Amino acid sequence: MESFSPVTKNKRGQVVDSQKKLCVVNLYTSLVSKKQDLPIDSVAQMVSEMVGVGKSTVYRIISAYKKDNLSGLKSAENKKKRATSFEKLEEFTKCAIRRKVCEYVSNNEQPTVDKVLRAVNEDSGLPTFKRTTFFKIVRELGFTFKTMGKKRVSVCQHA
Repeated sequence: MESFSPVTKNKRGQVVDSQKKLCVVNLYTSLVSKKQDLPIDSVAQMVSEMVGVGKSTVYRIISAYKKDNLSGLKSAENKKKRATSFEKLEEFTKCAIRRKVCEYVSNNEQPTVDKVLRAVNEDSGLPTFKRTTFFKIVRELGFTFKTMGKKRVSVCQHA
């Protein structure tokens, strides 16, 4: 006997791709043609269990198929990519953050993320950042990090 992979249920809110939609349509039409005595509700339930999507999703896919034939089975278009917090920053702000890190190095102090973040947030000419966002920005600026102790993260010069 052949071994099939187990059916994985589609997560709630996850987009059903066109390949899965086509599988739903093919199963539905073949079951309807073979078992004409079964009610549509039980056919939809069987398709739902076989493919791993909800019964309402099966109805939605079948209605789109009946309405637009195969053109209704296209996958959803990808949404526009949002700009990251680093891409939103002006060049002046990036240079100012670099300068703050270099100030600690020139004063023979170890620049930690918390120290530099505090200095940047206290500067009225610069925007305030949260720690996670600031960590990502400093990493994007080309600095590397070295863990010292349990929680102290030191900012090292450019990689």
